Amino acid sequence: MHALPKRMNKFSLTIHPEKSKLFKFVPENKSKECTLNFLGFTHYWTKSQKGKLITKRKTSKKGLKKSIKRLADSCRYNRHKRLKEQYQLLCSKLRGLYQYYGIRGNFIFLAKIYRQAFTLCGINGSTAEVNIIVIQYQMLLKYFSLPKPKIIHWNV
Repeated sequence: MHALPKRMNKFSLTIHPEKSKLFKFVPENKSKECTLNFLGFTHYWTKSQKGKLITKRKTSKKGLKKSIKRLADSCRYNRHKRLKEQYQLLCSKLRGLYQYYGIRGNFIFLAKIYRQAFTLCGINGSTAEVNIIVIQYQMLLKYFSLPKPKIIHWNV
């Protein structure tokens, strides 16, 4: 805690003293009860295949809810735009989420975001286009397929 403010000061950054603290992130009695939520991820202890204790990360519940809400708000805000523009914006948002949350061991949460993109945004455009029948909707998905979730960062 003494060295970090000096290092941050090099880049003209400061640390808020009331919001910053040291956190003991050591499992008690070799159990995995100790968790830490930081930057949209839950850091937790688990055992590796060899039986050693290791830390892993997954998207926090709060981070997942916030991401899905922002995705839905973006779709709602851009409903008046043409279908192609909506599709490009949605793909851009999804790629950004995959790049941020796309760490090793976090694929399940990426898949949840991918599934929510269909239900929340629907790619079926404005309310005038909501009544597209299922066959036409499936044909639309052939032309406007969403980017599939993938792990971007393997060595995190």
